[in-house]
Amino acid sequence: MYINRIAEAIVILSNASYGHALVLFTSYEMMSKIHRLLKNKQLEYPLFILARGNNSAISEYRRSKNGILLACGSIWEGVNFTGDLLSHLIIVKLPFPIPDPITDYQKSQSRNNRKFKEDILIPQMLTKLKQGYGRAIRTETDTAAISILDIRANGSYREIVRQALPNCKITYNIEDITTFIKERKNPEYFLALDNQ
Repeated sequence: MYINRIAEAIVILSNASYGHALVLFTSYEMMSKIHRLLKNKQLEYPLFILARGNNSAISEYRRSKNGILLACGSIWEGVNFTGDLLSHLIIVKLPFPIPDPITDYQKSQSRNNRKFKEDILIPQMLTKLKQGYGRAIRTETDTAAISILDIRANGSYREIVRQALPNCKITYNIEDITTFIKERKNPEYFLALDNQ
């Protein structure tokens, strides 16, 4: 089942970066389903969910030093996590805009679906994607892995997604993430493991 595979991928990817992960969703419903699955797994790192009306999850995630935060909505655009707290950004789905009256109107004004997709949907998705990776990459000294679970990022949208992201090594090998983290993080990064 798709939801189970996503949950398992989040566990594997979070372990590869020793926690320090932000998992971005485009749907609160999917985020809640994944959260329920992850709560039943033996996670090595504290798990938090930024549900509607639960702003304490951000401060709890910050205090954890190496947690996994599931989030949706405005966090794509505006919450900063300094230092190594967030060293692995996991994007579940490409952030295409959700239909609303504005996009419905824009679609009605477009000559055809393809033109609407090229002129409206794709540029909006790429803007939000850039805002999303801005949660992990804020300065020239920040180091983070970015994992995209949406198969379209390696299919029909492969080139435009790669162009939107910072210039970086692309890998399909989970061990490369662990190697990257071990090579670039200070010993303090791993201390939270000993304090759990």
